[in-house]
Amino acid sequence: MSADRDELAARKALLLAQSALYRARLKYDLAALRGQVGGATNWVARGVTFFSILRTALSIARLLRS
Repeated sequence: MSADRDELAARKALLLAQSALYRARLKYDLAALRGQVGGATNWVARGVTFFSILRTALSIARLLRS
């Protein structure tokens, strides 16, 4: 009977360790994904800013030609 309890306790400990490892891996993957998305977001923001400045410059050039 004691051997059965020891086996169940060992299985429980293994399942808890696997669960903790899985959660840690998910947190790491999420942090890595956020880092990649953050970098992409910066590039998009820079592109929008550049496009906005370019449009303003072209508008000013058109006004000066008129």
